[in-house]
Amino acid sequence: MTEFLVTSYSNPDLDGTACSFAYAEFLRKNNKEAEPGLFGKPDDEAKFLLEKLNLKISSSLDLIEEVNQIALVDASNLEWLNQSIDKSKISQIIDHREHNLSEEFDGESQIELVGAAATLIAEKFKNSEVEISEESAELLYCAIADNTVDFQANVTTKRDKDAADWLENKFSDKNVLQEIFSVKSDFDKPVSEKVKNDYYNTNLAGRKVGIAQIEALGAEKFIEENSEEILSVMWRLKQRENLDHVFLTSIDIREELNIFTALEQSKKILENALNLQFKNNKAKDSRMLLRKEIIPKVKEELE
Repeated sequence: MTEFLVTSYSNPDLDGTACSFAYAEFLRKNNKEAEPGLFGKPDDEAKFLLEKLNLKISSSLDLIEEVNQIALVDASNLEWLNQSIDKSKISQIIDHREHNLSEEFDGESQIELVGAAATLIAEKFKNSEVEISEESAELLYCAIADNTVDFQANVTTKRDKDAADWLENKFSDKNVLQEIFSVKSDFDKPVSEKVKNDYYNTNLAGRKVGIAQIEALGAEKFIEENSEEILSVMWRLKQRENLDHVFLTSIDIREELNIFTALEQSKKILENALNLQFKNNKAKDSRMLLRKEIIPKVKEELE
């Protein structure tokens, strides 16, 4: 029986995927039996990088009954976890979000407000002088850059930059980040798939709120050309998931700009929480706010 399953929330992004793989490696190199696992499907960037590195991560569902302990990475909220997880098995939580529910778990928690959970995993290797594989280094580096929008987002810290600098010397492919952002900026797929690629709903002050996020080169043009269809996708999400509010936050990496798209009943909440001004169903902002920054502000407005 394997001692640890290292996993993240369902349908993880690159940060959750990279941390699952790399932290399992770190535990093994510290003489603990550990396997990475994923619930659902990783997002487009994570899927691309796993295929590029020829890595396969097992389904957590195939491993969960055979482990004694679960280490959660880039996750600290029960709402986002697969229902098959036995909460009593969670012994470690490593996350970087201000909005977290780590107090609901009995395990050891490391919650530190950096740009990416991958930074925390990288620091474990670096500070312990544990040799990191090229694959883990590349995964973690790309996760940090992806989560901080190429180190431009407000959540970026010196620790993120220092960890990325350390990791960059541990792998050889120096063009990978450009490829990752090309994947993020692929608008050939259906609009509904692009909107839902990085989407989840959460409970904020007793309201069920759905939040989609896009970070891409050319995001502003995509929003302008597909605004009606995007609103239709959000309306269907609202009906199907019985949401109180739903909105899309998009970051145009080239223009360094946020574009918010919201249904009518959610506009006022966002205007008050984020000091926005909507025109029709769209508002623009130059702060490049990520979802992890937006959630606490919306929660405060709803309370």
